[in-house]
Amino acid sequence: MVANYCQSCGIPMGEEKSFYGTHHDGSSAEDYCHHCFKDGSFIHDLTLDQMMRISLIYLSEVHPELSKEEAEQRLRESLPKLKRWQ
Repeated sequence: MVANYCQSCGIPMGEEKSFYGTHHDGSSAEDYCHHCFKDGSFIHDLTLDQMMRISLIYLSEVHPELSKEEAEQRLRESLPKLKRWQ
């Protein structure tokens, strides 16, 4: 069962702590995945538009049944609502 979504890229995150990013003290950063957040900082300095382009590639691979337009629409509706982009 998925516990939540990364508040940077939107990837589903389960309960496996190794998937979570980390704070400076090594504790789990439960809002962010390890692809986005490490040692208390975001790994990549990205704009929302850059994150949308990266996420579009991932979403297209995971959900090949979606057209490019459908995938873009999903991202436009979801990513701006995530904590990092508020």
